[in-house]
Amino acid sequence: MTFHINTSFRGVRRSALLSYVTFLLLATLALQTSCRKETTPSTEDIVCQTAEGYYRHLMEGRYGDFAQGMAPADLGTGYAHSADSLPEAYLRQMTDVAAHYAHEQVLQHGGMAGVRATGADFDEDSLHATAYLELHFCDSTVEIIHVSMLHTPQGWKME
Repeated sequence: MTFHINTSFRGVRRSALLSYVTFLLLATLALQTSCRKETTPSTEDIVCQTAEGYYRHLMEGRYGDFAQGMAPADLGTGYAHSADSLPEAYLRQMTDVAAHYAHEQVLQHGGMAGVRATGADFDEDSLHATAYLELHFCDSTVEIIHVSMLHTPQGWKME
C-alpha cells in the first residue's frame, strides 16, 4: 500500500497560519488604537502654543499678525481686550514696533532662527498667565523671555 502526501495541503496550511497571524496583528493594532484616549491640551499647553505662535509670526515677518495677538489693558474703557477692537492707528503702531524689533534682531544677531515655549505660570484669577519662551537667534544666541498673557473672549492674547 502506498500513501501519497498531498503537498498542496501544506501550502493551504501555511496560508491559513499566515492569515491567522495577520489577523492577530491587525486585531492587536485596532485594540491599541481604540484604547487610546483623546487628550485635550492643558491650559498651560494652550498658553505656550499661543505665545510661541505669536513669536513665530514675528520671526516670519508677519508683523500685523503679531500685532493682532496683543491685548493691551491700558487703553481705557470702551475697548475690549482684543486686537479686533483696537483702533486701526494703534494696530499700525504695534505692527511698526514689531517690525522695528525684528529689524534690530537682524542687526544684532542675524535675525531669529527659532522660538520654543518652555512653560507657563498662572495668576490666581486664571485669566492672566506668563509664558516663558526661548528665542533662538542666527548667531547661536538664546534669549529667555517672559510674555504676559491675558485670556479674552477671542482666546489668549499678549498684554
